[in-house]
Amino acid sequence: MSRKATLFMRALCWLLSLVLLIIGGGGCALFAKKQEQVAPIIVLPIFPPREVMQNGDYAEFLRGNQANWAECKDDDQCAIAIFSIAFVYAYPTSPYYNLKLGLYYFDELIQKYPQTPWGLQAKVWSDFMKKSIASEKSRYRLKNTIKYKDTTIKDLHKQIEQFEENEANMKEHEKKIEQPKEVDPVTDKREKELEKLIEKSRQIDIEIDRKERELLR
Repeated sequence: MSRKATLFMRALCWLLSLVLLIIGGGGCALFAKKQEQVAPIIVLPIFPPREVMQNGDYAEFLRGNQANWAECKDDDQCAIAIFSIAFVYAYPTSPYYNLKLGLYYFDELIQKYPQTPWGLQAKVWSDFMKKSIASEKSRYRLKNTIKYKDTTIKDLHKQIEQFEENEANMKEHEKKIEQPKEVDPVTDKREKELEKLIEKSRQIDIEIDRKERELLR
């Protein structure tokens, strides 16, 4: 092999080595960068009321979480305990269902542990329950308003019917008054005889009175 060929081969080997070094280093850097970009795995806690929803033992679940809340030291543990208590009162199937108490404990959780996952869930529950309560109150007021209007309308109808009945009776009475009475001959004769007797009695009284005055002279 000539000297030029030897030099060329050496240069080529050196160049290939340099390329491989660059590629290898870049590949490692790229691989390392990809490893750095992998997001950490976040393990969310299991929904605490799941078990009581399955077994239905709300009394034991409530007592247990009340005890946990009284003894808890970690924020997450305290938040889970309050959330579980609130759930017992907020869940319609629960025998302890009480919207006011449910809202109270959810609001308590939001105030004390707002940044915990359970505090965020409590905010969703609280907003939903408040809107439900407001909607229920609106329906109740509307129902009472409609009931009051129906009662008022019925009373007005009764008053109108009574007025129409009274008016009809008055018209009938007026017709009877306006109609000429049929003269009964027997009654008319008796009335005339009675008038004559009254007049005769009056004349007798006058005559007696006159004679009494004459005697007194």
